[in-house]
Amino acid sequence: MTDQPLDSELFDLKDLSVYVVIVAGGKGLRMESDLRKQYINLSGTPVIVHTLNVFCSFHHIKDIVLVVPETDILYCNSNILIKYDLQSKVQLVPGGEERQNSVMMGLKKLESILEHKRSVISKNHSVKSEDGHKTEKKEPIVLIHDGVRPFVDHALISRVLSGAVKHGASIPVLPVVDTLKKIDENGFIVPLNGTLDRKKLYRAQTPQAFTFDLIMSAHKYALINGFSGTDDAALVESLGKKVFVVQGDSQNIKITTREDLRFAEYITSRKPDCN
Repeated sequence: MTDQPLDSELFDLKDLSVYVVIVAGGKGLRMESDLRKQYINLSGTPVIVHTLNVFCSFHHIKDIVLVVPETDILYCNSNILIKYDLQSKVQLVPGGEERQNSVMMGLKKLESILEHKRSVISKNHSVKSEDGHKTEKKEPIVLIHDGVRPFVDHALISRVLSGAVKHGASIPVLPVVDTLKKIDENGFIVPLNGTLDRKKLYRAQTPQAFTFDLIMSAHKYALINGFSGTDDAALVESLGKKVFVVQGDSQNIKITTREDLRFAEYITSRKPDCN
C-alpha cells in the first residue's frame, strides 16, 4: 500500500460532517447461541455497546444509525440504547433480509436526516470558519461498520475518513499472510494458476468510508441491476469507481464464532480501554 495517510498527514476533520451506519443483523448461527452475537456480553457489556461507544466518543460524528432485525427493535431500544444511555446519539432502523439490504435501509434513514440539513450537504456552500474566513464545507462522509467489530478505534476511523476525503471511497485492509489456493468443484487445486499471489491480496475490514452521494448511488445502482456485493466497496467498484485502501488493524476482528469471542475476551483482558 502506498500513499498511506500517516498520523501527521491526516486531513483536518473539524469541518467534516460524518455519519455512521452500523449493521447488526447477524443471526449468530456460527456462535451456537440463542442470543444474537451482537448482544452477547463481552467483559460484561454487549458487543454492540462496545462498538457504539467508540463511534459515540468520536467527536466529528453527527448521527449514528443502528440497523437491527425488525423483531429486535423493542429489545434493542430497551436493553441497549436506554440501558446504556445511547438513545440521544443513536437511531434504530429495521433492517432487511441481507446485509446489503440493511445498509440500504440505513442509508435511506441518513438521507432523510440530511434532507433536514441541506446546508451540510451543499458541496459549494460557503461557511465561516472559527477565524472568520470563508471555507468550503466538505461533502458528508458515511462510515459503514459491522456491529460485531468492537475493537475499531479512533485512529482507524481517522485513517479511513482521510482516505475518503481525498479519494471519495476508502477502506481498511490487512495483507494476506497465508498461501491461498484455488480449488475446483472436485476438491483439487486448479493447476498452474491454482496458487494465488498473496503479495497482491488483502483482507478487507470495516469501517468503510464513502462520500454520501457516491455510496447512495452505488446501492441504488446495485438494487436496480440486481447486483450483490460482498461488501460496500464492491458496490462502488461496480460503478467503475476506484476505492483507496488504508492500513487496517489486526485487533479489529469480526466476532462470528465462539473462538472469536474467546479471542475478544483475551484482547479486553490485555487492553481494558479499547477506545
